Amino acid sequence: MQLVTIAPGHQLDAPAAAAFLRAVADGCPVTITSSYRPPERQASMRADYLAAKARGQRVPFVAAVDDSDHVKGLALDLKDPAIAWMLAHPDYGFVFTDPTERWHVAYRFAADRHLTDIAHPITPPEHQEDDDMQKLIMIRSGGALWIGNGIFRRQILSTDEQADVVYQLDAAGFEVIDRGEVERVDWLGSNITGQSGRVERIEWATADAEASK
Repeated sequence: MQLVTIAPGHQLDAPAAAAFLRAVADGCPVTITSSYRPPERQASMRADYLAAKARGQRVPFVAAVDDSDHVKGLALDLKDPAIAWMLAHPDYGFVFTDPTERWHVAYRFAADRHLTDIAHPITPPEHQEDDDMQKLIMIRSGGALWIGNGIFRRQILSTDEQADVVYQLDAAGFEVIDRGEVERVDWLGSNITGQSGRVERIEWATADAEASK
């Protein structure tokens, strides 16, 4: 990892830093609250999170060191107006990877449309819904579990991770508002289909999203 300074007190790994600086040059406000974190800092934050969770407190999720995009130099925590700018410009490669943290983005090479390596063209994912992250869908296809909201998609790879996701949703005020089966969920990707042509679907929303219907 090669850390590059992107703002006073903030660093990212070189490819993510280059993408963020391209975004800044094109108008992204520099309102950052967190960027690269040393493993020791992430481990301390994770321990505090687990302790608070054990006490039954609702606290923002903190990933384990090995899973943290902050430790990898790929993640930013932002404040408005940078959040709004990134939502409107997903083509710079910064993806909203956590449905319970509207401030958290992580750089994904495959989503960056501003790379100039024409020998290896990138086909970014389509963003087919304008979602403010107040609603999301969890789907189970065969043995795989996915969660997404039209801006991001994420595969849940273990029962521990699923438990963490459900805890995060509950802590952020999400509730199940609908469930059932569908034939496919196109905006999560054409590969998300059930073995029998059906997909188990669970829709979550915050109270704010429900009130805005």
